[in-house]
Amino acid sequence: MARSHSQVCHKCGSTQPQANTYCGRCGEQLQAVHPTCRFCGHDVKPNQKFCVGCGKGLISPIPRLQRRQQQIEDRMRHVDFLMGENRRTADLYMAYLQQHSQGAVRTIIADAAASALTSVARHHATNAWLSHKHQLEADLLHLGANYAKLERERLELHHEWEVLELQIQEARLHF
Repeated sequence: MARSHSQVCHKCGSTQPQANTYCGRCGEQLQAVHPTCRFCGHDVKPNQKFCVGCGKGLISPIPRLQRRQQQIEDRMRHVDFLMGENRRTADLYMAYLQQHSQGAVRTIIADAAASALTSVARHHATNAWLSHKHQLEADLLHLGANYAKLERERLELHHEWEVLELQIQEARLHF
């Protein structure tokens, strides 16, 4: 039976030359020529991912967990950007409503006082402004609901990130 000329690091899973005492990727001390499961002591083969004696993983989950953490961090940055854009848009809508509400009401009152508009024309002008105002207010409500949805997503992402961090810390105890 030919001997393998390489070995697998039990911490990071990288393949290392048989002559190495330490892993060239993570610095972990490599196991002896006859590696055993660190949980139950059963003999394991170099490329084996799970122990046949106890079923536990032999390769560290840390790199996979860290990749998922990075994905979450990227998504959180995007959600933060969307929340900022949402907030800026809502602020612009509010400023527009405040500025134009006062101006529209003043115009309608001034025109009515000057009797420049018939009662039907005043009614149409008032309704047009109110319709526009109601649409802006509906848009603001939609922006608020969207912001709340983004905020919930950010909290869920943050929670998932913290869970992964705990899993990484636990894995470091075993690997």
